[in-house]
Amino acid sequence: MFDPHILSFETSFSAFLLLHLDISYQEQVRDFDRHLQSHLGSRVLLLLSKGVLFLPGSLGELQLYS
Repeated sequence: MFDPHILSFETSFSAFLLLHLDISYQEQVRDFDRHLQSHLGSRVLLLLSKGVLFLPGSLGELQLYS
């Protein structure tokens, strides 16, 4: 399981996390995606090329912190 370094977290529908990913571990990425979905109830979008995880904001827009 990943140990994400959380930059900031807003409980009102927005979450910004920077992950230190080794993108060769695709199965672990999928497991982490499922883990976040089960706890946050949102579809997790992963931008693997930058190792950045972002979730939809309150209006459905994508907010990216890199």
